[in-house]
Amino acid sequence: TMEEILLIPKEGASSPDKHRSFVRSVGFDKESRRIVSAGVDGTIRVWSSRNGMLLRTMSGHEKEIRKCRIAPDSKSILSCSLDDTARMWNLETGDELFQLRQQDTIFAVDFSANGKRIVTAAHDGEFRVWEKDQFLAEK
Repeated sequence: TMEEILLIPKEGASSPDKHRSFVRSVGFDKESRRIVSAGVDGTIRVWSSRNGMLLRTMSGHEKEIRKCRIAPDSKSILSCSLDDTARMWNLETGDELFQLRQQDTIFAVDFSANGKRIVTAAHDGEFRVWEKDQFLAEK
C-alpha cells in the first residue's frame, strides 16, 4: 500500500500559504528537492519537498494558470495562463524572465529534453517551437 510521507502546505488546508483555489499543475525539480505548483489563483508556488514549507510565490499572470513545467536544469519554470501568455520564471529568484503570446490562448507548454527549446500549444490547435536562449539574450 502507498503511504503518505508529506503534506503540502505543511499546515494543511488551514495554511495561509496554500493556493486560494484548486491546483492545475505540479512537478518536481530534477533533484526532487522542490515541488512547483500552479493554480487557478494565478500564482506559482515553490515548496520544499523535504518539509512542505513554502519557499516562494510567483505572481504576474492575470488569470488561471493551466500548466507549469520545470526546465531540465531546474533553473527556470515555464507557465501558461488563460491571460493569453506563456511566461518563463527564474526558479531561484522568482523573477519573470520573459513572456510569449500566440493568436489564441496558450493551454500547454513544455521544454525539450536539453532545455534549449520550448513548445507552446494554443486553443486553436497551433503549436509553436521557440529557442529559449533567444529570449534570454534580449533581456
